[in-house]
Amino acid sequence: MPASSTTPGREPGVPTRTRSRCRVTASQQPAPVGEQETATVQRVNEHQTDDTHRTPSPDLGPDLTGSLADETSKTPLSQSEPATPRTPAVNEDGNVSTPTLQELPATPASSSKSALRNSQQAFESLLCSTPIRNDSHISVGNIESQKKAILEELGSIPEVKKSYLDDLYTTKALEKSIADLLKESPLYDSTKRRWAHIPRRVDKEDELYEPYMDIIKAILAGPGKGGDGCKRTRTAVDTHSTWIRHYDHATDTRPDIAIVAKGPSFEDPIPTSSQNAASEEKHVGFCNIASVFDVKKDNGRDKEKQQIQQLGVYIRQIFLHQPNRRYCRALIITESKFRLFHYDRSGAFFTQALSIHRHAATFVRLVVGLSSYNEKDLGLDTNFRWKIVDGRKSAGTISTLNAEGKMVKYTLDMDYTSTFIQHTIRGRGTMHWYATGKKGARVLIKDSWRSDGRTAEDTLLAQAANIPGVVQRIAFEDHISQTKDYRPEGFKDDDFINCTLARVILKCPGPSLLHFSSQIEAIETLRDAIKNSLLKIHVIDLTAHCNLLTNEILHRDITIENILIVKDVKPERFRCNILGLDMALVPKAKLSLAARTGLRLFMSVALLRDAAAYRMSEAVHDYLDDLEAFLYILYKLLYGFSGPSTPLPRISDPLESVLTRWETGLDSTIAQAKANFLRKDDFYQAIPPYWSEACVKLGDKFREHICEIAREKDSIRKESVAETRMERFKSLYDGIDSHYSKIIGFFEEAIITLKTPGGGLPRPATPTSKTITRSNDLLSPVPTGVMPPNPFRGWAPYENCIDFGLREPETPARLRLQGKGRESSVPLPPTPSAVPRTEVQPPWVFKTPRSTGTLKRTSAEVEDMEDAVAKRARTCQSDFVSILDAFREEEEDPSTNEEETTPID
Repeated sequence: MPASSTTPGREPGVPTRTRSRCRVTASQQPAPVGEQETATVQRVNEHQTDDTHRTPSPDLGPDLTGSLADETSKTPLSQSEPATPRTPAVNEDGNVSTPTLQELPATPASSSKSALRNSQQAFESLLCSTPIRNDSHISVGNIESQKKAILEELGSIPEVKKSYLDDLYTTKALEKSIADLLKESPLYDSTKRRWAHIPRRVDKEDELYEPYMDIIKAILAGPGKGGDGCKRTRTAVDTHSTWIRHYDHATDTRPDIAIVAKGPSFEDPIPTSSQNAASEEKHVGFCNIASVFDVKKDNGRDKEKQQIQQLGVYIRQIFLHQPNRRYCRALIITESKFRLFHYDRSGAFFTQALSIHRHAATFVRLVVGLSSYNEKDLGLDTNFRWKIVDGRKSAGTISTLNAEGKMVKYTLDMDYTSTFIQHTIRGRGTMHWYATGKKGARVLIKDSWRSDGRTAEDTLLAQAANIPGVVQRIAFEDHISQTKDYRPEGFKDDDFINCTLARVILKCPGPSLLHFSSQIEAIETLRDAIKNSLLKIHVIDLTAHCNLLTNEILHRDITIENILIVKDVKPERFRCNILGLDMALVPKAKLSLAARTGLRLFMSVALLRDAAAYRMSEAVHDYLDDLEAFLYILYKLLYGFSGPSTPLPRISDPLESVLTRWETGLDSTIAQAKANFLRKDDFYQAIPPYWSEACVKLGDKFREHICEIAREKDSIRKESVAETRMERFKSLYDGIDSHYSKIIGFFEEAIITLKTPGGGLPRPATPTSKTITRSNDLLSPVPTGVMPPNPFRGWAPYENCIDFGLREPETPARLRLQGKGRESSVPLPPTPSAVPRTEVQPPWVFKTPRSTGTLKRTSAEVEDMEDAVAKRARTCQSDFVSILDAFREEEEDPSTNEEETTPID
């Protein structure tokens, strides 16, 4: 059932955490207490659970179950703001909507509770969380692994009728031109109604490349030719033997035929060392491909599923290299048939196969459309305009709304064109763009695709407009594009949910936390981000007979990119702004049927763990999961950076990198790795010496605190009686003030130490520290060790901002380390923005040579993927056995049996 038919204010319940949307009937039971997003209104006492929940869980990995220490400190950290009367919510019919039982608190808010506790109480009556969908943001390893991840991400891929193609790209002028081509061209026999040079049967695909290249070139020179004076070009290139480098720098693929384009949205790839930039050779990269065609045999082994996977790999790279893509289309061609494939943020679909001979006019029209000179027909957002100099983008603008609602042009920062890319086809497709207005004011423009039923980010930003520490909006442009408009009329599929492209223009106080300039700045920014998540409250008048409730906006998308550093901060003000409210939740929000995606690196153990395998109730995304996300942000800094804005190279081996284990593999595997980390049951990985002892101790205390909470939460979720589980969750949430105060106290203690002379000195390198070497980053979705330049480098308010303790104080000479540990002997490398843009090497430059030898490895060269504890035990046992063997050899050696006398002093 399409999302649009959902009753306003409700969302179908999801009884289990699935990878795609689930249908739930009234007879199905809701998820256990604490789950947030539901549409099926059911009383809490209708929950029934199986006694099997009492059965001890199998040995499926570390269990966090345990008791939570008594919390004695209940000091509120925030005070409720004065009640602001608001008009009751109005539904689509214009009538006042009455809150359902699930939307109301289980008990009236007590005046003795803190405003923070009352805010959390409003969420406790919601029952289900939005399911989390697997995606291809982190594509693991080789091309086959990428294909599998993409297919799982796309979900259901329906076949549509061939009648969809009847009107696609149709114009009267084009139809006449196509008819002339088929009548006059020697490539097509109009009498026999077939292409003259296409063989009826082929043994290899290679036999089809040349005839199809001749046909496509003739189409581009005829019906697909640009107008007089057109500076844009479209060229068909045979790429079946050309390896094209991927965005991750580690893999590459070979589409059979590519339409190479020149125009405002395309740029040439930088030639590799083996290519001559001045030659007439056509350099092909995913940054200048308009569309791709793949050639197959009718009786080949690649069926629809394999074709979708293979094309999906190409399409994903086109989305990554062309960030203003809305959708992308491709063709599969055989000796007798062809079909169209379409990919966008809601998934994919393909058409029925048509005879390439009898429907020759349709085939020609599709080739013209997929190589169109109108970039909008190619699926590109034409609000973006780039100036191309020597084949490369040198400047650009984006047209969108200003504060007065008028269309204006913002100048894009070309050194920081796109700051964050969602490395997926299906999903939100989040993009951040830094730009400046006419008066030089810096803005952050965020593009994202919103699923039907989900609250618009503009609504949440409006509610948080006067809250300190939340990024402030300038303008909001909605309904730019919708995925339902790219599909046939009346299109229906159980897995399809329409997505709408929205663009929000935000005030930009500084770069993301990735570009911290000192330890103090990083720690203070993260501390204030936690405070900001605490202060996002507003007042809602639910109904005339209900008490005024203070409701918290639950963020649910805490990542390092969603935390901005405020560079021109004033005294006693927040050091950061939080953004990314498109996934935030309020108790009365419209909720979507669409499963959500997110970065596994920052997700909590509870959200990632397979609840059924551990015999737990389904996980709740609550404020505790957001607090755990802040912990992983802290360790992203500690493990991922060796200095200010200096990321360490990613390590592809999960056995050697904590961060790699947190973002690759199955969700259950990631959950186990994070559980091991919380329990201190993970093997040791050295934190770079740049981070002082105060930062390391902060991480240890933060981790222990989150571990205690996670243990108690796991214990509650194992409770089989719903009413008991509800009471225990309430008891846990009663400590919300203490949960925040303890964490902020840890940060305050670290900041005090960092501000004392010598408190921010680097730690001395220890012999146990590992030397991390650069490796082929097969697991990273971004280039190894590469981070976007700091867009605020060179900006006056950034360079000349008043220092309010954001940098480490100068250390007296008597406290400075001598020799190799001396401060002056550890110069930090410049930020990437210091390098001219022309020297930045794109993905396709680093082309690794292909080995011609065998790819097989011996068993001795392959390290087993085993549990850390088991690995240590095996290693120790191995060492002990070797010692015993050596001892026996010494006993059997006659030369060592002679007694030696040692003189006694």
